[in-house]
Formats: sequence, structure tokens, C-alpha cells
Amino acid sequence: MPLPDQDEIINFILKRFASPKKIIEVGVGFYPDIALKLKTIYPNAEILVVDTSLTIRKFINEKTDLKIIIDNVSTPHLEYYYNADLIYSIRPPVEIIKDLFEIAVKVNSALIIRCLSGEFPSENILKLFKASNTSKAMILSYNL
Repeated sequence: MPLPDQDEIINFILKRFASPKKIIEVGVGFYPDIALKLKTIYPNAEILVVDTSLTIRKFINEKTDLKIIIDNVSTPHLEYYYNADLIYSIRPPVEIIKDLFEIAVKVNSALIIRCLSGEFPSENILKLFKASNTSKAMILSYNL
């Protein structure tokens, strides 16, 4: 079942990236739907999905050409993130938002966060982002 605000998130990305070369979804969990859709929209882009476990393999068809990376953003392997036009995370735990921001800064990438409803980072972290409201979501962005 797709996320209720999936189309708004995809449209948010489409308006900002005409032809990205590399996009990374962090914390993909059991819902690779957005990454899969982005791969059809940007067939020449490298699309990576990052999570802390291999469980995601059950949800991704081997023919999709998505690259699965096992990594922990609290102690990231930055080599995965270099040259990314965009790093994004859908409903990440609030405690990793700062880690995602630090990765984006270090690798000079844009970052989009779709927070859990009603769960936002601290004011110190929130002030680092630009907040955009769609009809169903608040999206935090950096370096856009």
C-alpha cells in the first residue's frame, strides 16, 4: 500500500531535480515505493536505498536496478553518499535527522526529510532546514 503523501513527495522532488545522477533514500524500511517510482522517472539515475538491515531485499524486485546499501547513519560510510544530488528520508526517527543533515553537509548534497506527523526535531535542528507544507505533509529541505 503506497504512503498517503507519496505523490506529493515525488512531485516535490520532480520540481527540484530535472536530471539527477544519484538519489539516496535513507531508512527505506519496508516501503521502497518512492525509490521505485523515482527509478522509473529517472531511469539513468543511480538510485540507492539505505537501511540498517537486509529485510528490504524481500520488498525489491531484483530487476529494478535499485542498489541496496546496509549502513547506519549514526556512523555512516560516507563513500556511499558522495556525489548524491539528493538524499531523502521518509518519516525517519527524529533522533537521526541531525545525522542525515551532517551527512548532507559533508557530501554537499540536497536533503529532504518527511517527518512523522507531529514529531519534529528540536528547534536547533529545525532552524537548519526550510519547511514546506504540502496538503498532506510538512517537508524539511536543506541545500535546495
